[in-house]
Amino acid sequence: MKEYKIIFSDIDGTLLNNENQVPEETIEELRRLDSQGVPFVLVSARMPKGMRPIREELGIHAPMVCYSGGLVLDPDDQEIYSCLLDLDLACEIKSLVAKEFPEVVCGIYGGEHWVVDDIRDPWVIQEQGITHLIPETGDIREIFGKEGGIHKFLFMGDEEAVIRTENRLKERYPQLSIARSKPVYLEVMNGNVCKSAGVKIVCEKYDIPLIVDNAHGAYQAFLDEEKYGNIHPIKSGAAICCDSAHKTLPVLTGGAYIHVSRKYKERFAPYVASYMTMFGSTSPSYLIMQSLDMCNRYIDEKIRHELSECIGRIEKTKKVLVENNVKLMETEPLKIVIDTAAAGMEGGKLAEELRKYKIECEYADKYFVVLMITPQNDEKDFERLEKWAVKTKYKRVAKKKIEPKKLILHRAERVMSIRKAAFSPYRKIKVSDAGGSICASQTIACPPAIPIAVCGERIDQNMISIFEEYGIDYVNVVSY
Repeated sequence: MKEYKIIFSDIDGTLLNNENQVPEETIEELRRLDSQGVPFVLVSARMPKGMRPIREELGIHAPMVCYSGGLVLDPDDQEIYSCLLDLDLACEIKSLVAKEFPEVVCGIYGGEHWVVDDIRDPWVIQEQGITHLIPETGDIREIFGKEGGIHKFLFMGDEEAVIRTENRLKERYPQLSIARSKPVYLEVMNGNVCKSAGVKIVCEKYDIPLIVDNAHGAYQAFLDEEKYGNIHPIKSGAAICCDSAHKTLPVLTGGAYIHVSRKYKERFAPYVASYMTMFGSTSPSYLIMQSLDMCNRYIDEKIRHELSECIGRIEKTKKVLVENNVKLMETEPLKIVIDTAAAGMEGGKLAEELRKYKIECEYADKYFVVLMITPQNDEKDFERLEKWAVKTKYKRVAKKKIEPKKLILHRAERVMSIRKAAFSPYRKIKVSDAGGSICASQTIACPPAIPIAVCGERIDQNMISIFEEYGIDYVNVVSY
C-alpha cells in the first residue's frame, strides 16, 4: 500500500532552502516516492522554464502547476489547463502603469515567454539572477497574439511605488487577482487564477479526491464571487471540505460543518456519514448543534450583507494603519497581517502591546502578528486598533528591519520509535540544555506546523537554534 497518493509542494521558501537549493536528502526521498508511483507536483508562481530545471534535478516525472494555477502541464509538458488575462486588457494595464507609475518595471509572462521593455534594467537583471532565465523584448500583441492573452504581469520597483501601483490597479480592476508576492513585487493575473484550482485539476487527472481542512475559511462561501472568485474549497473543486464554523462564524466552540461536493456525493457521502458515527459521540452537545442551526438561519438571512460591511470597515482600518507606518501583508479579506519585522519589532512584543488596548491577536511570532476579524466584531474593536496605530506611529520610524535568520531543518537522528518515545517517562527542561536529549513530544510554535523535533529524535544544536528563533523555551525529553 502506498503511503501517499500525490504530493504538492511550493518551490520558493518551501522546497528550496535559504541558498535556493534543494537539500540532498529531500532529493533522495522524492526519487524514492517517484519510484513508487507517487507524483510529486511542483506548484509555483514561476513560469514553466523556471520550474523544469528543478523537476529535472529532482529526477521526477510529474505534472507542474505554473503561474499560481494559471497554467497546468502534464508530465510530458502538454497543456492540461490555461487561464489567461485577455490581451486587450493586458495592453490597457501595461499602458496605465507606464503612464502613471513610470518608475515601476513591467514584466509580462505567458507560456514560455518573459517579455520586458529593457533587458538592461537593474530590476530585470536582478530577476534574471534569481530565475536564471533570459527575458526577451518585443511587441506583446505579436508575441502573445496567437494565444490571445498572457498568464501574468510582474511589476517590480521600490516598495512604496509598488504599493501605489497595487492600490490603483485594485481600484481600477477589482475583478483581477492582484497581490504582492514580495514587498517589491506585484503580480497581476486573471481573477480566476489560484493555486487551489491548479491542484484540483491535477487531482482530477489522477482521479484523486481533494480533501481540504478549511479551518479559518468557513465564511469564504458567502463572499462576493465577482470580486473574490470561488475561493471556498468546495466551489474551487474540492471533493470534501471541513469548515471550522466556530472560528469565523457565530457558532459555539467545537461546531463545524463537513461538506461533500455534488460531483462526489454518490461516491463519498455514504462513507462520510458512516465514518462520522465511528468517531462521533452518542451524546453530542445539543448546545453546539443548536448554535449551528442558528448559524444556518444567520447564513440564510444576514451573512452576505454583514460580510460586505465588515470587509469595508476592515479596509478603512487598514488605510489608517498604513498612514501610521504599519506595514501590512497581503492576506484574506477578514485578516489583518502586520509585518512587525519591517518596523524592527518582534511580533510577540507587539501582541503584548496590543493587549494593553484590549486587542487579542490570533497569532504572533517573531516577524508577524495576525488579527482575525468577523462581522461579530463591533465598531469599538476597530477604533481601539486605529487608536493604537495613531498613538504609536513614531515608534515605527527609522527602526532597523529584523531580518530572518537562515535556519535549515536537517534530517535528525532517530533513536527510538515515536510510540516508544511518546509513552516513555519524560521531563521538561530548558531548550538550551536539551542538546543530546531525545524528544518526548512535538513542540511547535503554532499547530498545524512542521515539528522541529519529532518524538524519538535526538535534539541537536541546529534544532536548538530553531527552537530559540521561534521563541520556544522549554521542551519535553525522555527520562531514562
